[in-house]
Amino acid sequence: MKKNKKWFSLSSVYQIALFFSSLYILWRVLFTIPSVSQPLTFALGILLLGIELVGLIEFMVNFKIMSNKKNYPLPSIPEDPALFPDVDVFIATYNEDERLLYKTISGCKRMLYPDKSKVHIYLCDDGRRVTAKELAESMGIGYFTRDNNEGAKAGNLNNALRQTSSPIIVTFDADMIPHSSFLMKTVPYFIDAKLRNEGKDKSEQIPLGFLQTPQTFYNWDLFQYHLYAEQDVANEQDYFYREIEVAKTNSNSVIYGGSNTLISREALDSVGGFYTKAITEDFATGLLIERNGFVSLAISEPLASGLAPEDLPSLIQQRIRWGRGVVNVLYQINLFFTSRFSFAQKINYWTSIQYWFSPFSRFFYILIPIISGLLDISVVRTPLWVALLFWIPMYMADSWAIRRLSSNIRTSLWTNLYETIMFPFLIGPIFLEFIGISLKKFKVTKKGIESAEHFQWKYILPFIVLFLLTLWSGGHILHAMLHHKIYGGSITLFWLSYNAILLLVAIFFFIGRRKGSVVSLQKAAVLGILKQNDSVVEGAIAGLSESELEIIFDKEPTIKAEEKEYLEVIYEGHSLLLPVRLTSSYKSQGLKIYRFHILESHQKELQDNYDQFLKLVFDRHIPSNPSKSEHLFFPLMFRHIQKSMKNQKIDKS
Repeated sequence: MKKNKKWFSLSSVYQIALFFSSLYILWRVLFTIPSVSQPLTFALGILLLGIELVGLIEFMVNFKIMSNKKNYPLPSIPEDPALFPDVDVFIATYNEDERLLYKTISGCKRMLYPDKSKVHIYLCDDGRRVTAKELAESMGIGYFTRDNNEGAKAGNLNNALRQTSSPIIVTFDADMIPHSSFLMKTVPYFIDAKLRNEGKDKSEQIPLGFLQTPQTFYNWDLFQYHLYAEQDVANEQDYFYREIEVAKTNSNSVIYGGSNTLISREALDSVGGFYTKAITEDFATGLLIERNGFVSLAISEPLASGLAPEDLPSLIQQRIRWGRGVVNVLYQINLFFTSRFSFAQKINYWTSIQYWFSPFSRFFYILIPIISGLLDISVVRTPLWVALLFWIPMYMADSWAIRRLSSNIRTSLWTNLYETIMFPFLIGPIFLEFIGISLKKFKVTKKGIESAEHFQWKYILPFIVLFLLTLWSGGHILHAMLHHKIYGGSITLFWLSYNAILLLVAIFFFIGRRKGSVVSLQKAAVLGILKQNDSVVEGAIAGLSESELEIIFDKEPTIKAEEKEYLEVIYEGHSLLLPVRLTSSYKSQGLKIYRFHILESHQKELQDNYDQFLKLVFDRHIPSNPSKSEHLFFPLMFRHIQKSMKNQKIDKS
């Protein structure tokens, strides 16, 4: 990879990928389309070619967008505390657990600012809960509620907007815990924009409308966790927030993500507040702000971390809401037939919307070879060796380009796997939304609530059916090859084999994995000291969450399982004493790692130090794990299948 970066510029990579992709499509159009005399075969061939052509256009557009990516470093501003404006921090909540809210509020209160009296924190409760109000009062922050839930989250935020006056608004979801540096690494962008606009005519000013920071997560997402790939692939959302969003700054088409965002009150007032007519109020509000001439900016540095969906229903529900909401905006806001958006903005918005139609492409990529094999038809009329001659260079060039552009976060194969896992649940809702049957109400994604189920047949059944049909179709082709010397289905067989692997991995993904809660620490060492009567054993903490920690000791301690011990954690000049209980131990790379459960009583025992404990757990940079090179995909998948089968045996024992 380093050699590629040294010898080839991004422009060269684009030209190479464009050449091989164009060559492939030209070959497909001129030499592989089935005869019109076979209507079904011809129709499937044209459908497949159309899907490939749309995919190529989307890839090339995204490449151009990403190749213009520019990072905007924190601006240097005068060291004058008076320049820092008042800030209103809105924490939107509906039914989240108070323990989760406590962590978010605590993180907000830890945010650094020259004059902390200018930081006004409000809990915006759409659940009208007495306990939430009491929590806000006990922690010394403001509390807003209302008599109804009109406008859902947007209405909730508008209610807070009407009762506050600061020029900058910060929006956080209930689970998003900001780092202490959040404001100091974001507000200067607004100060710098204001200073640059001073003395200019209004027509020459470039007002900053909103700044989006990445949404990162302190737990593994379900793709990482269920695929046993925590150390091998990045969080599925990293590619969007750390790469695509930053690239969209160049065309002023950044997507407002709803949380971890700073918004100008002037910009919000210009569009009538948060948009209430769409279930993705954030996406729509951002579009309107950009339409009104305000500039949007995205930065790649993670400054707040939240909770990724922890169970399958929550993940699926979240993606359905996102997809339907984005498609619904097509009917709410005139995006493409207006002069108020630039051509570059329209192209960027098109890619954002087109992404949610990828489940249809994935469905046909799986269905067409099944039909072809079972009906003995060839939708691509060419020998296998010729197809590979054109397809392999195109695929390798495109994969190379994706890795270059995504800082190795995303690869083609992982994208195909993500799409395969999600498409059965998105096709129906997206289609309904597209034809105008809108989702009037939506459920809030559950955060911080334990789910008893990690496996449900209703989720796995579509993949089992498609996998069996794929095997049946492949078996039919093999029978024709072995017994009748008919080799016309060789391309279809290759395609079926590829799909079978993706479907098999999807099946094991939905079978699930026992839930764990340890969150990896960054590589900076944190010291742990086990205190046993008059002796101490030192070690380094390798993993930590609110409820568990993993530690590697300098020497093997004498510990009895299930007995209460005390572990002193030392970091950044702080010392915290945690009551713990050993739950298990295992070996990794020749080192013995002990896993402890932090006892429930720790909050009382830590008392005033509890916020310091939360700071240790959450106020840190969570690195993005770059995806391994693409050639490691299949070994990773087979390792996943092996671990999944082993996990099921453990579950039954």
